[in-house]
Amino acid sequence: MLKNNNISLEGIKIIENEFTAGAYITTDKADNQITGFNPGAMKYPSVFNVDEVNPDKSIVLIAPGNLQDMIGYAAACRERGIPYICDPGQSLTLWEGNALRKWLEGAMMLISNDYELQLIMKMTVLEKKELLGLTKTIITTLEKKAP
Repeated sequence: MLKNNNISLEGIKIIENEFTAGAYITTDKADNQITGFNPGAMKYPSVFNVDEVNPDKSIVLIAPGNLQDMIGYAAACRERGIPYICDPGQSLTLWEGNALRKWLEGAMMLISNDYELQLIMKMTVLEKKELLGLTKTIITTLEKKAP
């Protein structure tokens, strides 16, 4: 299907005998959610090479994936001067505070929901203002507050 639509298959890696990552989200009437997540093939390293990215014409979004990839991509972006956005999302349970702090250091942006931001602050032992010393911008989606 991808080939038929002239979509590049570069960077796609097939892991035999492994499921694709999957999230199963249960939402109640108040929009509270419980998520079950199986990383599946996401546990394995990816093959993206930032050396071919033009720092002046690119932004890298580092979203939940293989933790070593997330750390490595941020380091490579910092080294090459490529702006990058950190979205830790479902990967937060895998992080240790110092590694998370280092990952955020130099990011152009951190995106999270309000619950994730509270976890990030707790894990890094940093307040929001201190996080802004690591990343230039924080965008946080907020839960609906009862009237």
